[in-house]
Amino acid sequence: MTLQALVPLLTYPDAPNAEFGALVANAAQYLGAEIHALVLEPDFRAPANAVARAVIDVPGMLKGIKDACHIRGQEMSHAMVHAASGANVAIRTGRIEAIPERFGEAAAGQARYHDLTMFGWNGGNEAVRGAVEAVIFGSGRPVLLLPERHESPDYTTVFVAWDGSRVAARAVADAEPFLSKAARVVVATVTDEKQIAEQQPAERLVDHLKRRGIKAEARAVSSNGRPIGQTLQDEALADKAGLLVLGGYGHSRLRDFVLGGATKGVLDDLRVPVLLSH
Repeated sequence: MTLQALVPLLTYPDAPNAEFGALVANAAQYLGAEIHALVLEPDFRAPANAVARAVIDVPGMLKGIKDACHIRGQEMSHAMVHAASGANVAIRTGRIEAIPERFGEAAAGQARYHDLTMFGWNGGNEAVRGAVEAVIFGSGRPVLLLPERHESPDYTTVFVAWDGSRVAARAVADAEPFLSKAARVVVATVTDEKQIAEQQPAERLVDHLKRRGIKAEARAVSSNGRPIGQTLQDEALADKAGLLVLGGYGHSRLRDFVLGGATKGVLDDLRVPVLLSH
């Protein structure tokens, strides 16, 4: 069975880095996945006010922005096809329009029909951040974030952040395509960040993974005063892990998403590819 990976390409107001295509192709090649590169273009509504239309020519301005976004989308789509072809990865492309404020909802709706969604991550791109949060909490599918400045990672070592919670269990299940191919899986529990009710949760998960033929080891980690997001990434990088698996902690409040501390800390300074699942 071929995994289907959605890659939303936001064209407004900022676009992903051009190097993102190579990172997507590398991950898809490793997983044996097919890429669906989906361009999201803005659907603006022209004002009904006749004065605004006549004096400012708002419709003309919006058409100019839409035309520029369409060209940007074509360029990103072509770049993604080129990267996929170079990695011998199957790819199909598509395009939809949505109100920019609802790019995230549109991406989440599309993600429900895929096994995984990949995003290029730049902490300063607020449009992508909003879409990522919407997909994490609204799609029921995992999200793979690839730092745009990161070199192509080696996924053979996977670092799992584990606290025995429901969201952590969901993330481990969704990370199965990576875990089953990994040469080494480190299951880490941070012992001084919060109280964990059950005894030896990392060891219990390791036993489960080993019964499934996955090479795993348990690790107790101390934050030593570091923020939890920094702690997890520091430890993952120290183990030369190519992927951090993390439960997407948070909840929705009306139309906003309130992120948990670990999730927010990782997103604020992403230094290693991370698979997030809620």
